Amino acid sequence: MDEHKDTKSSPVFAIISLVLGLIALPLSFFVIGGFAGVLGAAFGFAHLKSQSGYRRVAWFGSTLSGISIAFALLMFFVWNDFRDQLDSLEAQQKWAVWERVIAPELTVTTSDGGDVLLSELRGRRVVVNVWSTSSEDCIKFAAHLRQLTDEISSDELAVVGISADAEQAVREFVEAHRIGYPVAAEVKDLSRPYDGVIVYPTTFFIDRNGVIQTIVEGYASAESIRRLATEADVRGQPLSEPRDTTSIFLEDRPRSE
Repeated sequence: MDEHKDTKSSPVFAIISLVLGLIALPLSFFVIGGFAGVLGAAFGFAHLKSQSGYRRVAWFGSTLSGISIAFALLMFFVWNDFRDQLDSLEAQQKWAVWERVIAPELTVTTSDGGDVLLSELRGRRVVVNVWSTSSEDCIKFAAHLRQLTDEISSDELAVVGISADAEQAVREFVEAHRIGYPVAAEVKDLSRPYDGVIVYPTTFFIDRNGVIQTIVEGYASAESIRRLATEADVRGQPLSEPRDTTSIFLEDRPRSE
């Protein structure tokens, strides 16, 4: 018997599936296309499970809906990757203006009651690590820094940890992870550029002359941390103020003869 003449079969779900599939396909560049695809697939499979007629229509609608779902998922991952790259580029640009700049003064009181003044650390390489006890990346980063301070003399390298977390939480973290370098807790009011940290950890690598060499946002491997912490001092005249972003891009462009 022709499926269109089967009086026991209702075409409603099959038609809905087809319509949603046709709508979802051009909209699959957006999230709404994925939702329409899910609904289209659901109506199509519901029809195939319960009805004997109009199966080709239901299969076609379900197929279009499935393609829409797959494409919407692909676009979701592509967009997320693009957004991450854009955020990374913005972060690099944000911190790059401070490279080769004399590090502004930084004064913090550590959890053991001592005071650390950045200017008093001149003559040593300095790593200022702004972190949070709730970040897994910070925990791994702290382990790398602890290893670094175990291997390099304090006469050559100084590491300072800064956290806005409560004193008790920081003390427990320091004890649990056997952190040997000075750590300051409940630090709220910092000067530029340290107050610009929004990603934990963010780490400032400063040379022996007090010049910011590199600023790393996020996690870094032990090898990268060691390399950055032991790089040669910045050559040439350091800057007293951060550059504007235009000057950074101009420096990277080839100069005309």
